[in-house]
Amino acid sequence: MAAAMTFCMVAVAELTGEKEIIFPEIAALVTGAWLARKQPWNVSKTVLWITITLSAFAGVAIVKHIHVSLPFQLALAFVFTMVILTAFGTTFVPIVCACILPVFIGTDSHVYTLSVSIMALIIIMVQHLLEKNGLHEKKAFEEIGISKQVLARNAMRIALFLLVAMPPLYFGHLYFIAPPIIVGYVELSDRNSTARQSPLTIWLLFIVSSVLGYLAKEANISM
Repeated sequence: MAAAMTFCMVAVAELTGEKEIIFPEIAALVTGAWLARKQPWNVSKTVLWITITLSAFAGVAIVKHIHVSLPFQLALAFVFTMVILTAFGTTFVPIVCACILPVFIGTDSHVYTLSVSIMALIIIMVQHLLEKNGLHEKKAFEEIGISKQVLARNAMRIALFLLVAMPPLYFGHLYFIAPPIIVGYVELSDRNSTARQSPLTIWLLFIVSSVLGYLAKEANISM
């Protein structure tokens, strides 16, 4: 099902010629919502749909209406997602990629927003069916209150992001801070994240995935 979802997304993008339909983070969403025994994020289905749709919309709107340099656009997108995470009391970090990706690649079409929103809705409906039939464990949403600790953590996330991201952005090396890396950073900066229990595994996953992506790109160029 997860592979079919990804294949259908790419197929629709190819058939329509709308590349904005492709949202790579969909693989992470179906993995967490369908494949994992229990959803890794603290988020309800409603909050999941609202936050990822808002984030996708904001990313496109930044490209379309806020005409500043790319480093400032990315900084604005990152700050927006931290505000959303805080306001909705969730740990649903894929919204970071949903907001930053259109800024990263310069997408100013709300076809992207619509695509992300529809695919999130499909994921939610399938997850509901899986839970109903006992094929996926339901996880209750426990809203995280706005506290000094939460505000301080997100402020630190923003500060460190700006400190690390600005130099490579200034010199034009965008892939030093590709969206999945930023999502990984936000996830690992949460002391309650289960990903922190296997740092070597996470590091190897990033390395292997990036090598496979590079080889696939090289093979495509050669063909």
